[in-house]
Amino acid sequence: MYVKFLGVTSQRFSNLALEEISPLETSHDQTTRWLKGSKLKPCDLWKQAKPLIQNPEGGLLIADDFAIDKSRSTKIEIVSKIYSGTKHKVIPGISVVDLIWTEAPEDRELLDNSKKIPVDFRVWDKKGDRKTKNEHFREMLVSAKKRGLKPKAIVVDTWYASLENLKLMALQGFSFVSYIAKNRRINHGVKISDLDIPNDGVIIYLRGFGPVKVLRFDVTKYDTKYLITNDLNQKSEVLLSYAKARWDIEVFHREIKQTCGIERCQALSSRAQRNHILCSFLAWIDLLSQRCSETTSAYRQQWEFIKSALSQALNLSFFKTA
Repeated sequence: MYVKFLGVTSQRFSNLALEEISPLETSHDQTTRWLKGSKLKPCDLWKQAKPLIQNPEGGLLIADDFAIDKSRSTKIEIVSKIYSGTKHKVIPGISVVDLIWTEAPEDRELLDNSKKIPVDFRVWDKKGDRKTKNEHFREMLVSAKKRGLKPKAIVVDTWYASLENLKLMALQGFSFVSYIAKNRRINHGVKISDLDIPNDGVIIYLRGFGPVKVLRFDVTKYDTKYLITNDLNQKSEVLLSYAKARWDIEVFHREIKQTCGIERCQALSSRAQRNHILCSFLAWIDLLSQRCSETTSAYRQQWEFIKSALSQALNLSFFKTA
């Protein structure tokens, strides 16, 4: 019921709000105790996501992290100082590393329409578990391999382009397409930005890894991005389309914040926050299952939940004044 509640509410996400609208006789204290006492795990997300992946060999795996803003709730156990890409500054919050499955660009009916399926995530608690984001990312990679996912490529940003990450992706048999910093040094200490890169890319030796293909593309007149891949024979235009598909995970982060209340939990305990985060992911999966059959957007879907109630209130108000 808590998962369904996160999916249909749009303004109030508190346990008290759930008590007020619950079809069952329950109290906000019961929900609070459930959040604090349950031990939900990220593998529960995979159980719900797996049936939605029709072809485990025909998509992309995209990894990134996002910040859950807790600027007004600094007493929460798991909150720490983290960088927010949305606010472009360090804020009190909770950092989540996640992995989503999305359709490859060549398999989509529309270029801007893809089914974004979260398959795994980790809450980064630098004080508690003492793991880095990269260590969480590598754990998810190993899990993805065990679960039988065979993507056309794993797409990551520069943060996850460390040598250890690249080696593990290759060792697991994955092709990767990674953004890379322009000052990254290759063999003989040459910077990526100093290379003369043709339109179809160039194969170079990445120090500590081996041969990779480097591509360059201009985002704007003043912004140039660099990519590397271990898929040396893939066409450059395909690799570029994979890299641009990384935006899907940014869209997912925005939508799960705005439609599933992942930032809105008021509980103070670390366990309650972790359970709420997982429930928000599950709410997204539940809503996605409905959207697949109704071919609608996340925001249109949320509007449908409240439209009838608003219409009824407006009708009552109109005829009362008339």
